[in-house]
Amino acid sequence: MVDDALFKAVTGLQTASGKPWGRFLDSGTGTHSLRWVHTLPTAGWTAVTADAQFAANMQAELQLTDAERAQASTAACIIVGNWQDESFQEGEIYDTILADYLIGAIDGFSPYYQDEIFDRLKRHLAPGGTLFIIGMQPVPDSAPHPANIVTEVARLRDACILLAGHRPYREFPLDWVERHLKKAGFAVTLSRRMPILHSEGSIRRQLDVASRKLPYFEDRDLAAAMERHIAAVGARIVSTCSCVRGGRIQLGFDYVVAAEPLPRPPGAAAASSENGRAAGDVAGEEMAT
Repeated sequence: MVDDALFKAVTGLQTASGKPWGRFLDSGTGTHSLRWVHTLPTAGWTAVTADAQFAANMQAELQLTDAERAQASTAACIIVGNWQDESFQEGEIYDTILADYLIGAIDGFSPYYQDEIFDRLKRHLAPGGTLFIIGMQPVPDSAPHPANIVTEVARLRDACILLAGHRPYREFPLDWVERHLKKAGFAVTLSRRMPILHSEGSIRRQLDVASRKLPYFEDRDLAAAMERHIAAVGARIVSTCSCVRGGRIQLGFDYVVAAEPLPRPPGAAAASSENGRAAGDVAGEEMAT
């Protein structure tokens, strides 16, 4: 069983609703979320990733125990796709959809599509179903000591990603998520904030991302200078965390949002069809002229 406070929160919300998980879609999967999905009493699950190599690696990495296999659904698959593809998952309907840090990850695969993703996922959510969004409030540009080491590492990580010619992930704040859910025709039923406590290890993992980008730098002198800077920042991570009670620095929060699709008003489908015909008539008249 995956021991994660965010997944526990999702499980608690679903249990409180009294609804079964039903068919489950992990709309932007990773090893962590998929191991959790394996433990759920679903009616089958589908996990989506945009990275074919990651999908192959994930198949190998998810070596489940016999107990986990016994709990896993039999109707299960990992598929490669991109939500910008209008035909992707056409006709598939799910009772529960999970978007686990999907909003932040979209920028790496489908830049500028974040404002469309809730409409896109809504097509695949059954009436009365639930969409769960897990995300992280963006790290602020600056923070007072000792949290400034977290913001400095975040800036350094993203700088190295960009200098390597890659795209950094882009997290979106909770109010943005709630606002766009409402625009997409969802009712936000509940949201929770969970403070983040940054340990030396978790901060260093972000610094390791910066280090892994150095081989992609075109300017080798710049890469060498950046390597020295990364080492210096790494030393300051150790000294800063050692001076904090418990060795953890509080900054920012993760969030969990539960949302359900609002019922369409009576006559909405007919009006939509009529508008479509009217638009087609106008287009035809313009082409004729």
